[in-house]
Order: sequence, then structure tokens, then C-alpha cells
Amino acid sequence: GVLMILAQQIELLNFVANSPEVISECAPDYQAVEMSRFFDNPKNIMLGDDRGVVLFGWVAEGVYEFHYLFTHAMRGRRALQATKTALRTMFTVYGAEKIIGSTPRDNQPARVMNRALGGRPIGTSTDASGRPCITYVLERATWAISSAV
Repeated sequence: GVLMILAQQIELLNFVANSPEVISECAPDYQAVEMSRFFDNPKNIMLGDDRGVVLFGWVAEGVYEFHYLFTHAMRGRRALQATKTALRTMFTVYGAEKIIGSTPRDNQPARVMNRALGGRPIGTSTDASGRPCITYVLERATWAISSAV
């Protein structure tokens, strides 16, 4: 039932988050992370598989904060396509209006990906590890125009 599905989702998220290439980028100060609390909010959504996941944390009605966690098996064009599919699902199935995300300033590949997805920078922040970040936003209206091309 529902608990079995939740247990599988938690197992998948922890598997991906603790892959060496993912944890070194997302939680550089940690040996391991336990991510089950992500599912404490039933409005949070995770899409993906054992090669990588895209997390959408509910912020407000129609607004989600997103993070992508990709293993070496999900890089380049494949990662871009998987993220585009996840965004399409959020805008069309889950009714997202706005998706925001912060990326460490020195993570050039992720910043390139944010731009390729249609995100535009709207500000700066600092992440939990103290790294300076750039905050991007992708709005459904902008996405609809770019995805129609």
C-alpha cells in the first residue's frame, strides 16, 4: 500500500543522495545523509529513478523549490532531458506556477543547466554549507513558450 510506496521512495532518494558523486556536490561536509524527512510534507514531490531524482519541495500554492540529484549515469543531454520531463510533469500534472532553485555559484555545469531549462537568475543566497548561490526561477508561462518551440 501507501507505506510500501513511501518506503520505496525513501530508499530510492537515500540511494541517489548517498552516491559519492551526489553527496560530494550536495552535502560536501557529510559522509552520509538520511533524506526521509523530505517526505514529511505530503505536498513534496520526487520524480526520477536510480540514476537520478528531481526533488520539488512545496513552498506555497503553485510554488516549488527544486533540486536535482544526478549520478554519473545521468549526465549531459540525458540529465537535461530528464529534468525537462520532470518540469513538464510539475507544470502539467501538478499545476506548478513557479519553480525556484538555488545553485552554488561555483557549480558551473548546474548553472548552465538552469539556463538551458529556461531559468532566469533572480537573486543570491547562501546554502547550508555556506556556499554563495544564485537563485533561479522558471515560471509556467515562460516554460510554456520555450517548450512550444
